[in-house]
Amino acid sequence: MADFVPPAPAIWRHGAQAVSPCEIVLHGDFGLHNLIWEGDRLSGVIDFELARPGHPEEDAVFAALRVAHLRPDEMAKAVGFDEVPDRRARLEAFAEGLGAAPETLLARALAVQAAELERIERWGGAGLEPWAAFLARGLADQVRRELRWLEQNAPAL
Repeated sequence: MADFVPPAPAIWRHGAQAVSPCEIVLHGDFGLHNLIWEGDRLSGVIDFELARPGHPEEDAVFAALRVAHLRPDEMAKAVGFDEVPDRRARLEAFAEGLGAAPETLLARALAVQAAELERIERWGGAGLEPWAAFLARGLADQVRRELRWLEQNAPAL
């Protein structure tokens, strides 16, 4: 996607927005729930409905939030973990794969979660789908809880 330049301004789910310098077209919901695997090999990525321009690391940080389970313990089973994983080990492995420090990922994760909450509230409040549906089913409250958990627990990670 780094070489893709959409016509300016491109029309995204949320409306017109040009891709600014240093931005790419993000997936917008890059997590394990949108990956297709064949054995231990990644074979596809699905669900691009939230694609939008943004900084390249946003998708990576969003994935780190999910892969390292940087969210409340009670959410572990609902997202497929049998028990709460070793967050620090998973965060370190993810950071190593990206060539970044875990602390850098954590700092950026706070900003990414805050921006996600703001999008749900702003676009959902304006009646734009799928954010209006996200808002109606309580996703803003969930993201708020995740953000609060991350703010409280980041220093220990």
